[in-house]
Amino acid sequence: MTSAISREHEEYIDFQKYWLVLKRRWVPATATFVTVVTLTLLAALSRKPVYEAEAQILIKSDRSSKLTGLNNQMGEIQVLTNQSDPISTEAKILSSRPIIEKAIKQLDLRNDEGELLRYQDVVGNLKERETELETLLRSQIKQTRENEQIGSLENLKILNIGESRYDQSLINEYTHLGVQHSGVSSKLAEFKNTLADRKQRLETLPSLEEKQRELERRVAAAQATYQTLLSKLQETQVAENQNVGNIRVTAEAVVPEDPSGISKKLIVAAGGVVGALLGVAVAFLLDLQDRSIKNSKEAEKILGYPLQAVIPDWGKKAGSLITDRQDNVAQLAASNTALVPVKESYPTLQAREAYQMLQTNLKFLSADWEKKVIAIASSVPREGKSAVVANLAASLARVKRRVLLIDADMRRPTQHRIWEIANTSGLSNVLMDEAEWQEAIQKVMPGLDVLSAGTIPDNPVPLLESEQMKTLIETISKSYDWVLLDAPPLVGMADTTIVGRMVDGLLMVVRPGVADYGSAIAAKKLLISNGQNVLGIVANGVNLKNEPYGSSYFYALEEK
Repeated sequence: MTSAISREHEEYIDFQKYWLVLKRRWVPATATFVTVVTLTLLAALSRKPVYEAEAQILIKSDRSSKLTGLNNQMGEIQVLTNQSDPISTEAKILSSRPIIEKAIKQLDLRNDEGELLRYQDVVGNLKERETELETLLRSQIKQTRENEQIGSLENLKILNIGESRYDQSLINEYTHLGVQHSGVSSKLAEFKNTLADRKQRLETLPSLEEKQRELERRVAAAQATYQTLLSKLQETQVAENQNVGNIRVTAEAVVPEDPSGISKKLIVAAGGVVGALLGVAVAFLLDLQDRSIKNSKEAEKILGYPLQAVIPDWGKKAGSLITDRQDNVAQLAASNTALVPVKESYPTLQAREAYQMLQTNLKFLSADWEKKVIAIASSVPREGKSAVVANLAASLARVKRRVLLIDADMRRPTQHRIWEIANTSGLSNVLMDEAEWQEAIQKVMPGLDVLSAGTIPDNPVPLLESEQMKTLIETISKSYDWVLLDAPPLVGMADTTIVGRMVDGLLMVVRPGVADYGSAIAAKKLLISNGQNVLGIVANGVNLKNEPYGSSYFYALEEK
């Protein structure tokens, strides 16, 4: 039972995946569909209708040409076959449409329903009768041939009996012919001698006689050619004078009501089907070429860590909430000193609900911890990790927790710009013993302090892996309920793997559309190889339309 439910769930998820692909790529898919349908419609409208009709004609052979000896007539249509069966010809004439329709009307032939018979019904019955008669005729011919074969065998036996009577007479005749052959052979030898003598006499004839014979042959050939040409001329003249047609129409063509071929509606419908298939194919092809992570489910599947929160992408609609665009948050502290106002906008409520969900999940994860030090990182830049850690810190501070936010990204620090504070003294200065951490910390709202990155060093790795960093985290964690570190991206840098060994856990921020499969897989390998304690992932900047479950993450909130 469990396996059956699991299979149904997988099929449902696959269906949701395909549906989300079409939702993401609906613009090119629709463009392909409209283009194909438009081209098909134009082709159907520009297609000229073609009407087809059939007629039946009778071609008669002209017998007068055979009487005059003219077998190759000019200007006359001949039949396409060598068969000239008058019975078949008359049968074709009798089965033509005009004659059959006339016979139906005169004989008042009707079917079982009382309607006049149609031409097609009568022709079909005639063809059936023709087939039956042909079968009967073939059987009669076969029986006649068998009888003739039996008679031939009997005659052969009679001839064999009489043959033996004449053998002796043939032998006598053969002896007599042998004697005659000897006499003929002697006469033949005499003829050969006479022929040789005549040949010698011919060789002695004058050359003039030879020329005479040559001229006589030429004259005879010229006369024969002249007679042939004269005869052909007379035949041609007779053929030109013949003006009798040998064609008669037996059934005229009927004007059809509908054009032949495929109808325009069917062409447009086929174009619609092809356009839909091509649109779906284009959508899936574009989606296969896009290697970015599409939604939170894909991020959870690729990284293999539990999804702790989904942060929607509301942009500047989120009011005073911090976004990945680093909006001005001068009113953040003031808006968080009290509860959320009743008239606050719906996007702001949804975004804050997402961070409250993340805060609640972290409380469950850290219920048994004595220290609550968490680093927030991402696989690549521009995934909004700094905005996530800033909003998470503000959310924790709103529930009366003492929170310290440390900007551990000393390559591209961001927190001082988000909170609009100075960055002259920060984490790097504390690690280099240039300042005390109590002096470098700046209060940005009740319950929330920020330790900026400070002066950007040439190489932050030695500072992060120093004993001062480890001691600093241990010392600071005693004074705060939560310590959050804004860590650099994982791929291509060693900073986060160093910081990850000093904290209690690490949260991965993934932004669909920015993170791709390659960077996410590389980040996972780094986390596993370095033995990082990953608490889960936070999907940031999520377009809820691309999520399998839509906006069901925020079911508790309704737009006012």
